[in-house]
Amino acid sequence: MSRRPHIINGDEVFVKRALPRLTASIPERLIVTNRLILQDPYPQDKSLLQTYFRKYGRIKKIDLENGIIDYEDYDDVDRVLLARPHYVRDEEISVTKYSPVEQQEDSDNHHHHQRSHRRHRSKHHNHNEQPERIIRFSKHSGVQQNHLENTAFDQEIMNHNGKKEQEDEEEAEDGEMNDNDSSIRYEQLEEQFQEYKKAKEIEICSLRMDLEHTKQQLADLTQEKLDLLIKKQQLFHNELTLRLFPERISMQTQTIDDLYQSPSEHSNKKRKLSLSPSINREFDYYS
Repeated sequence: MSRRPHIINGDEVFVKRALPRLTASIPERLIVTNRLILQDPYPQDKSLLQTYFRKYGRIKKIDLENGIIDYEDYDDVDRVLLARPHYVRDEEISVTKYSPVEQQEDSDNHHHHQRSHRRHRSKHHNHNEQPERIIRFSKHSGVQQNHLENTAFDQEIMNHNGKKEQEDEEEAEDGEMNDNDSSIRYEQLEEQFQEYKKAKEIEICSLRMDLEHTKQQLADLTQEKLDLLIKKQQLFHNELTLRLFPERISMQTQTIDDLYQSPSEHSNKKRKLSLSPSINREFDYYS
């Protein structure tokens, strides 16, 4: 839109933004023009109008005598129409689009006056022909020309309709062929998909079995490692206790040995313990 106008092969291609659905059916909305018409003569200041309508887009020209406001973009005119009613100094301004039909009528009137002027000059130039004969000849020529133009236009419409019907039939045949090709291709794709699905299901089942077997192996290996770690921890604990507290370990060992000794040995040991002081005294005496 920002790069308009678009020219293709020397002809300008009119493009517009999409209109709202509620307003797209209004004939006024279908006209493509950048000219806005003030329906009533407006005695306001030109600068005041320019300041008011400038907020809808860039203005190229304002002609208050003819009631014309020209914008640089076609969409600006649509924005002005959608924002109606417009008030300037508490007075309503009635605006509408410049219709090409009016422009065509003005052009036709201009060409009609030019043709009349040329006929008038030719009438005065040819003094031998009568005025009534000239008028009848011009009317007859105009009617004949209009008849030829209408015939050519009707023939063109018939040719266009015939081509359109032929194109519609060809499109319908192409559509049927495309539908058949699509259905066949869909069936082939459906079969391929089912085969692919079965193969993937078998592959997933095999992977699940491998996964369960791997889980079991990991569990057994973890348990073995854990048992070995516990044994090493116990050995390390015993070794550390033996190094730090050797007396306690010897006492515990002695206590265990006492528990497993016989009663006679225990009484002999007591006897030996009771005699040991005297032996020591005798040894001291002789020494």
